[in-house]
Amino acid sequence: MQGCDLALTGNITARLELIFHLGNLFFMEKIDRHWIKSRMTGKWGEASSLARHLGCTSATISKMLSGNRRVQAHEVPLILSFFGVADAVGQIAALEARIVDLESLVAGLEERAQALNGN
Repeated sequence: MQGCDLALTGNITARLELIFHLGNLFFMEKIDRHWIKSRMTGKWGEASSLARHLGCTSATISKMLSGNRRVQAHEVPLILSFFGVADAVGQIAALEARIVDLESLVAGLEERAQALNGN
């Protein structure tokens, strides 16, 4: 494990990516353009409503739906809530609690690695 930086504490991007990937595992679905398209009803203004909900532009949603932009980790909880996925906020909170557990595990592994490396 020498030279391996496992620290996640304080790294917001890593935390969001972990939430995204754990969220995908938790829901057993990948939240991507296909997932979004499959839930859109085709009603006029729906993409604009999604954009407002995410705090982005309609152009951003268009790029996302066409495959020219990926869904970002921080957008997943908002997308879930927009489409009314039951208790999305509670599920994300549970995932964040798992992250805290994983961070404790990582910290323990880092300490162990340092001890093994004689640091």
